[in-house]
Amino acid sequence: MEENKCAFVYLWAVYAQMDRMYGLNKFYGRTPKNSLNKGQSYALIATCGYDLDYGADLLDEAIRRWCTHSKLSYLSIYAVRDKKSLVSFQTDDAIQGVRQFAQLLTASRK
Repeated sequence: MEENKCAFVYLWAVYAQMDRMYGLNKFYGRTPKNSLNKGQSYALIATCGYDLDYGADLLDEAIRRWCTHSKLSYLSIYAVRDKKSLVSFQTDDAIQGVRQFAQLLTASRK
């Protein structure tokens, strides 16, 4: 049985991160097309300072497009708005929401 693995990515500089993500693929030129992350699935857990439909939408769309370009599976995003620093992420709603998101993702991978 394959073990579920995940990696946490903190996107301090989205452009640098996307550059490295595109570097996992080679879909151009005369050499054979290759993808170092073939068959992988991606999901996001994000925070933002604005309303979620404005604060996390560009990152969500960027990762969605990258997955489409790379022929990868994009699962979903879970985002929480940062209203009062760390306290925003420690609410019962935020904790329960991310737990449900994780359970949904792991259930879909079985």
